[in-house]
Amino acid sequence: MSPDALSPDPITVLAKKAFGISYLYPYQRLVIANVIDALQDPGEEGPLRQVVLLPTGSGKSLCFQLPSLLMKGLTIVVYPLLGLIADQHRRLEERNIKAVCMRGGMTPAEKEAAFSACFSGDTRMVLANPEILCTPDCLDFLGKAKIDHFVVDEAHCITEWGDSFRPSYLELGRPLAAAKPRVVTAFTATASPPILNRITSLLFGREPYGLIAGQPDRPNIHYSVIPTISMLRSIRKAAFQSVKPLIVFVQSRKTAELVAEDLRQCFPEIDARFYHAGLEKTERSELERWFLHSADGVLCATCAYGMGLDKPDVHTVIHYGPPSSTEAYLQESGRAGRDGQDAEAILIAMDRSGRDSIPDTNQPMSELGIVAAARKKLMESYAAGGGGCRREYLLAAMGDPGAPETSCSGCDRCRNMDQKTAEGQEQILAAIQKHPGRLTERGMAQFLGGEPGQGLHPGWGTLGHWNPDEIDEAVASLISQSMILRKRRGPWKGRLGPRARDRPSQSGKSSASGDPASSARTGGASFLRIFGGRADLDQGSAM
Repeated sequence: MSPDALSPDPITVLAKKAFGISYLYPYQRLVIANVIDALQDPGEEGPLRQVVLLPTGSGKSLCFQLPSLLMKGLTIVVYPLLGLIADQHRRLEERNIKAVCMRGGMTPAEKEAAFSACFSGDTRMVLANPEILCTPDCLDFLGKAKIDHFVVDEAHCITEWGDSFRPSYLELGRPLAAAKPRVVTAFTATASPPILNRITSLLFGREPYGLIAGQPDRPNIHYSVIPTISMLRSIRKAAFQSVKPLIVFVQSRKTAELVAEDLRQCFPEIDARFYHAGLEKTERSELERWFLHSADGVLCATCAYGMGLDKPDVHTVIHYGPPSSTEAYLQESGRAGRDGQDAEAILIAMDRSGRDSIPDTNQPMSELGIVAAARKKLMESYAAGGGGCRREYLLAAMGDPGAPETSCSGCDRCRNMDQKTAEGQEQILAAIQKHPGRLTERGMAQFLGGEPGQGLHPGWGTLGHWNPDEIDEAVASLISQSMILRKRRGPWKGRLGPRARDRPSQSGKSSASGDPASSARTGGASFLRIFGGRADLDQGSAM
């Protein structure tokens, strides 16, 4: 072997020196090599354009941080959240790598200081959100500075948020055009083909681009679905029994606050806190520091927490209802097990008796609306128990052609531990069958809970181990799903009874074949009854 063959690889040496990393994954090396080659030999085709799909925790940041140390020009990194910018800036400072932050609310003096640091060569990296880059002074700065690499991290936010409350994401073409970078890279952990098309269309137009895709599967995460008729009871059980540290992802700010408050009241020994973008910056920073160092904390959060904020030892991620897409679910469930240890991803889904949550409509839908509806339906089908292996379903929904051959490391289906029916459903339906037309909604809840004065009739106290609010929610859920009928008029107004097909025939057998609860063994998503209907007070502010 020649001496040259024994020479250390300079990229690996730099990774070890700057980041303490002695080994680069093959896909990291490929991305880094592409960037370096494009800077060394720009060619005549214009800038290098690439999309990098790598699973959460696979080291995407290194793919642009390491090359930035070799560049003469700047690396601009676009992040979706201020908390993420602060987190990355802190990590770079710990490595003695200088970077400047650009965000909304900066004074003219602060902006000028940031621009000066870039022009003087004191820094090689700019961390910014899309809003600040679209301002006139930043566009002017980008046109004058030497920009080598323009990075859009968490690029799925272009489609997730650009058409709703972050329109600046749709305007990233303006800072790109002003910067004229030699390399443009979009990084994301998850993107199905329609989302990928949307990202590349907005960033690259019709220009060609390269795609580097890592396996979205996280073999150390075990997936499971809990169908429920009481979100209150299910989240309490799951949060109490699951291994911590633990994240509960919810769909609104109000729900994050209410769930955290409820868990603290039910389990004083659990340190449960909430996190969303409506908090002050100092509050979010304090929560991030607390959770980063917590060994048994429970964080109830919207999607504002998680993207790139690296807590490696999260053992459980619970979803309080399904998110809007499989991309979002894999992104958020991927917060678990980043240290490589076994972890759990649990989805709690309110039973909808197989109803389609996307109503048929004759109204024309935009292409974006059609894609959004299809993505939502895929996720809700997963929550409803669609398909077989959970992992196989999620990967197939992501467009992974190898999904059918993927070996599952142990979802609840493959472990034969999946919950077929919502807890308490059979007991409630059985009580309704035994006592049709006898009790009101409130009376049935008291009867099932075993309250005195109801009489020792069949079914009395079968849910006596539940909290009263859990029983109330469960009965109301079955009524809303038409699994239980409530008389609206006549002498039995307000009394509960079974559906016609579930009523006992003269022979004493149910007129429906099989278990009377069989039609309710599919799940979906409903937040209408959570905490007495208060959970969705601000669905428009999910951040």
